[in-house]
Amino acid sequence: MLGESQLDAASHPLIRLSSLEITGPEWQPDVRFRVTIAGETSVHTVPISLDRDDSELTATGALSTRFSELGLVPYSALGGGLRVADELRIRFQVKAFTDESP
Repeated sequence: MLGESQLDAASHPLIRLSSLEITGPEWQPDVRFRVTIAGETSVHTVPISLDRDDSELTATGALSTRFSELGLVPYSALGGGLRVADELRIRFQVKAFTDESP
């Protein structure tokens, strides 16, 4: 899965998430974001949960997509006898901190 013909982890070691818009109720907003995996970019909207205190904001969510939607081909071997499902599930947690410097 991490080789050149799949996710190509050597050339693309990171999955990038970029927030585009947040809508909905404060207790569980929807976030529209751009995800880049193996050089392929797509836009998704998912509900997230928010947890905040005085110095930290944490957003947690999950994205379900398909390798094929990202322009990627799921791994297969032995003439398709061994293969990875097309579904790709990404769970994420993003933390933001306030700068408490004087």
